Amino acid sequence: MAYGLFGYAIDLEHMNAALGSGDETLTQTLLDRFAEPIGLNERWYEAHSGDQDIFPLKEAIQKIVSAPPESFDNRDANIGYALEILAYHLGEPIRIGRGGRSALRDITLAEITEILEAASVHTGPTPLDGGDSLPKGLLLRAVGNIENQAAYPGTGFLRRNEIARISKDLMSSRIPGAPAQQPWYPLTKLMAGALDQGLDLITFYY
Repeated sequence: MAYGLFGYAIDLEHMNAALGSGDETLTQTLLDRFAEPIGLNERWYEAHSGDQDIFPLKEAIQKIVSAPPESFDNRDANIGYALEILAYHLGEPIRIGRGGRSALRDITLAEITEILEAASVHTGPTPLDGGDSLPKGLLLRAVGNIENQAAYPGTGFLRRNEIARISKDLMSSRIPGAPAQQPWYPLTKLMAGALDQGLDLITFYY
């Protein structure tokens, strides 16, 4: 299975305001706009859930707008995918790579961690507000104060001031070779997609 890190340029304050807003119009808009993936999820649910208490995507979308949980785990990992749907609706997918694909595709968690750790050499081990590391910030950071305890999807974000600070540190690093040859180059492309629009970056890994 090919994994990827999907990024969206977004105003995090706008997203956080939508979470728990109780906006029924927003909920219905999401259900209508994303009817196809919701339908696919329902068919998977019917075929694979059996006696397991798995949380359906449709209910997850309704829940994050009405009353977001404090955390989610593998049983209700659809909360994470519902957050991505909301991010897609409110933000814009960051197009990088060949054909304008919207993710760092075909990349393992170990490879992503290696990229982030290489960048951390030049940004410091805890470059994010609150003292978080880059791996935690992009893969495990609580979106909307919803703690992620699921294996997939990974959730995270970088605020625009964090992106600017990290980008400056990486550009200031004296490493030989062109920017595209640096191990953190895919990360800089992802961050630039948000920074160029003056927005925050929200990420989902699965």
